[in-house]
Amino acid sequence: MSPVESPITQVSSTTQPALSNTHSEEDHSGTASDDERQQQGLPPVLTLELRGEQIQISRETLVAFPESILIALFPNGLVLNGGEQAQVDFDPECVRMMLDFFVQARTTHAAHFSEEAYLTEIALDNRNIASAPQHHPLFTKPMVIVLREELDYYILPAQQHAKPSTSTMTSLKTAGGHYLQQQNQVFEALLRNISKENNMAEQHLVDILCKAGFSLEDTWNYRALEPKRTCISSLSLVHLETSGPQRRMATAQKLMMFYGKPARKCWWDHTCVELMDMQVRLWARRTWTLELALV
Repeated sequence: MSPVESPITQVSSTTQPALSNTHSEEDHSGTASDDERQQQGLPPVLTLELRGEQIQISRETLVAFPESILIALFPNGLVLNGGEQAQVDFDPECVRMMLDFFVQARTTHAAHFSEEAYLTEIALDNRNIASAPQHHPLFTKPMVIVLREELDYYILPAQQHAKPSTSTMTSLKTAGGHYLQQQNQVFEALLRNISKENNMAEQHLVDILCKAGFSLEDTWNYRALEPKRTCISSLSLVHLETSGPQRRMATAQKLMMFYGKPARKCWWDHTCVELMDMQVRLWARRTWTLELALV
């Protein structure tokens, strides 16, 4: 996708969270990679306290997390203050789902990938291996498409109703959240927006994601209401296979622009529904974040 056609905008690199320990020493080598510099300041195993639940995660696994997820986990950066535990306002169920998916992706990739078979596949795709864009060490690792939605919603009672009390509005917000949570098809809202605005760039995005392994009927792998907020967080992961019988090398090339560089799209939609015997307008602001990760 060219920048003009892309329906999503690149997230500024300045949003990348700092993974560091406040007592780590500065790296003076000048040759270490970003991942190596991140790892040098972290203990081998960290304990994340996620809303009261502890999950242990290795340093290597954490630094391999998609940038968009790290930003959500540590919006102000991960600072351990000399310890090995960090408190994080993030759903542990979502983290467990990601960890399980990454293990499955690595297992599938290891079963299909071998260096000799990889080079053979590349040779079949492109006679000039040295100049082939597919011939890149990044393609030797499992590639995962990360699609995240943050949905902020607002309740507006119809004008014919008297102004509801504070407690009634609180109940309406809860009911509205449960209603939206059940609308869990990944592409339903975007396809509705495409139909309304005839946005071909957005349709192109959907087509690419479906070629990469998504389906128009997919539901979110994870979808939950955020506590004490009128917000729903959703996440879907797809293993983009670049080896084996289901390899999608051409699609992987198109999605490489999102490797380590999450991109974002935001739009509004609304619907009229009946909640608690009251007609309301339910407005939703959806923010999608798309990223390609190597796990």
